[in-house]
Amino acid sequence: PLWYVYLPDFFRWGFTITEDEYYALKHGPILSRTFDLIKGNADRNAQAVWDEFFFTEGYDLRGDKTTRPAETLSPVEEQILAEIDDRYKSKTYREMIDVVHDPSCCPEWSDPGEGSKRIALQDILSSSGVSEDEIAEVIEELERHEEENRYFFSMS
Repeated sequence: PLWYVYLPDFFRWGFTITEDEYYALKHGPILSRTFDLIKGNADRNAQAVWDEFFFTEGYDLRGDKTTRPAETLSPVEEQILAEIDDRYKSKTYREMIDVVHDPSCCPEWSDPGEGSKRIALQDILSSSGVSEDEIAEVIEELERHEEENRYFFSMS
């Protein structure tokens, strides 16, 4: 499931695939912009690109591997997603709710009731045993990356 891909890739490789924002919802954590795309609620351009490659069947997200450009993911990202798919592909939507409610899987998630609550990256890292110094390094690196993206995208 793409909606919970941040922990395995981050701790093994030091980065996230999605660069998304994390939120706690009643049924578990989500990637905010990815969830908007799945629901069809993203901005028009992003939604058009997403819809070329993905669709939903009930609660299942499906994709057409034949139309996805191969260069969009690195070999490491492909490996991470394949491992996650292997681990969870046989689970139902209800079983995945149990998985993400398990504190050993998602210690940073807490039930927000009927609303939503942002999960800061610092909380994810801290709840997984990352030191304060390492957290500061990660946040600094991500902020630098975001600044570089803003600069390069402003030039296009």
